[in-house]
Amino acid sequence: MTREKAQEMITALAGYLDGKTIQWKRSSGEWCDFDQDAAHFSQVDTWRIKPTPRLRPWLVMEVPVGALLRGRNGFEKSLIICAVDDVVYTGNGYFKLERINDYFEYSTDGGKTFHPCGCLEP
Repeated sequence: MTREKAQEMITALAGYLDGKTIQWKRSSGEWCDFDQDAAHFSQVDTWRIKPTPRLRPWLVMEVPVGALLRGRNGFEKSLIICAVDDVVYTGNGYFKLERINDYFEYSTDGGKTFHPCGCLEP
């Protein structure tokens, strides 16, 4: 075993002890969640701690037209009408797309639940 492989295994085991999801790499290159006993760690060659999804800003074509938009303070509710050239038009005016992503949240179920504006990436 190389030092690099040992470090990879130690990092994965530490994550496992911290309750993080550990993944192993198949020969196809696909990452799979590890749901077995830690005793099986030695039977797999490549390990990692499952990456935490991160929120990235919407692209213009991803803006959910028809969604309800509100400021993170809970006020300023408005319906998204359209998005053109990094500008989102609502019933209350228009906003630059980066302002939408930073200061607003949206709902596609009539305001029952709100989510941060943007797309989750693995």
